[in-house]
Amino acid sequence: MENIEKELRSKMALLESQLDLMESEKSYLDKVLKDLGFPEGMDSLKATMEDLIAHMPPEEKGSL
Repeated sequence: MENIEKELRSKMALLESQLDLMESEKSYLDKVLKDLGFPEGMDSLKATMEDLIAHMPPEEKGSL
């Protein structure tokens, strides 16, 4: 039982580390997008892409 607990703690530590890295990358990407002119960062990029897709001809949507 102790082995299982050690293994789970090890996996949890790895996942926490990966989460920290992903959060840092997300923050960096958000900052870069704001620097490029998307006022709300990723939210602005998402809204822009949704608008572009909504106004795309149906034959072009099939390639997405």
